[in-house]
Amino acid sequence: MKAFLGIDQGSGSTKALLISSLAEELFGTALPVSINFISGGAARQDAQEILESVQTVLQQTREYAAKNKIDILSCGLSTQRSGVLAWDADTGKPLSKVYNWQDLSTEDFILPLREKYQDEIFKMTGLPVSAHYAAGKIHSLQQEFTEPNVRIGTLDTYLVNILSDKRLFVTDSSAASRTMLYSLTEKNWSKKLCGIFKVDIKRLPLVKPTLYNYGSLNGINLTALCADQQAATLGVNNANTPLPTLILGTVGSLIVPLDTPVFSKGYMTNVLYSKGSEENPDTFFQIEGTVNCCGATIDLIRERVDKDFNFETFPCTLPEDSPDSYPLAFLPLGGTASPDWRSDLPCVLSNWNKKYDEKFIRAALDNLACFISLQVDNLKKIVPQAFSSGTITATGGISRSDYILQFVADVSECVIRRAGSTQGSALGAARLAARSLSANAPQTTKTFTPASHSIASRRWSLWNTLRQEVLSGTTRHGLKVLRLKLN
Repeated sequence: MKAFLGIDQGSGSTKALLISSLAEELFGTALPVSINFISGGAARQDAQEILESVQTVLQQTREYAAKNKIDILSCGLSTQRSGVLAWDADTGKPLSKVYNWQDLSTEDFILPLREKYQDEIFKMTGLPVSAHYAAGKIHSLQQEFTEPNVRIGTLDTYLVNILSDKRLFVTDSSAASRTMLYSLTEKNWSKKLCGIFKVDIKRLPLVKPTLYNYGSLNGINLTALCADQQAATLGVNNANTPLPTLILGTVGSLIVPLDTPVFSKGYMTNVLYSKGSEENPDTFFQIEGTVNCCGATIDLIRERVDKDFNFETFPCTLPEDSPDSYPLAFLPLGGTASPDWRSDLPCVLSNWNKKYDEKFIRAALDNLACFISLQVDNLKKIVPQAFSSGTITATGGISRSDYILQFVADVSECVIRRAGSTQGSALGAARLAARSLSANAPQTTKTFTPASHSIASRRWSLWNTLRQEVLSGTTRHGLKVLRLKLN
């Protein structure tokens, strides 16, 4: 049997997925990876741990393939976006920790650039100026490591470099477009952007198309390299008619595929994937809204209410009593992300008795569902034609929550189809490697149709009012707002 391998290296785990030529899932494995949050906004990971996790899932998949007489024709690799590190070009030894995408330690460097160049950078990159992205991290590491034998790049570049026995120093356009150093019009690194961020363009890796024959990766032909959220979008859709896609994991994204770039303040326009010639590849785009509080919401509930909380089994039915009768929460865990990009706002609750109980759980889940619904509501206005089918695909671990998906369906008035695979990024990497993007999308496991009742809509309206009050720093008379102090 012939098969294709997808490897997904994410913030919390590394996964491998083997699929047949018909995109059927044959084997999967996963390993957790750790992350260390440090004072000052730093979020760091161990590069050696990440590398070993990739090597381990790769070896486990090869052993399964050998035992079952499966020939792995090629593989694709997807990685978390905006993680950056330095390593020795000769030995491959990491010289720094991985600056995870959540790392904000370069904010002091980024802040004056945001104030001076925000509009100009946005027009060139489609990105708001943020310390989340790679440019500030690359600048910081280039300043720290000036030696010519030190390589600095995003996580995909490091993994491909080491797994190709240090032969390749490359990235793909989907990952490059998340750095703030890549021009969407030039389809390459921009000298002007590198000048703004004080990055030596000569030290950056070559930018290749997503679909490209990269050569051998630990003995398997690497034919695709892609950022993880983009890979997930491609994994659970037919690329000829891709639907808007909710990817709900540690972080949440609503990705809307586009033929040509559309720019809107507060939202990110990036490369979805590219193919064809290196000099002028055919490039497909996306506009994206981000929700930072996905995994953090589940962590909060498990910390404060029930360490064994299972979001998959939490009752989907909204309570029959008044939508105003249980707490309302605005919890910008990790910052608000799209479209406001505020990291200075408090967590607040109204109508709360300070008890961490089921009502608190419901308020926290409603808050997450409202942040997701905010992305749907705004992007439907920005690119209405992309929502003409009235359907959204959902994937990722938290997409297994019926409660969240039904709430979003009710508020957005869109049908939400849960993809058969929650391993969207690994599946996308494998489908990219197999060049099977035009194959039928994976089977839908459940469909959520907008309900006629207005409970979710009422909660959404109340949440929007509370959100606007918190954003403006004011609260209407008589509204009890309690600040939630988080560990």
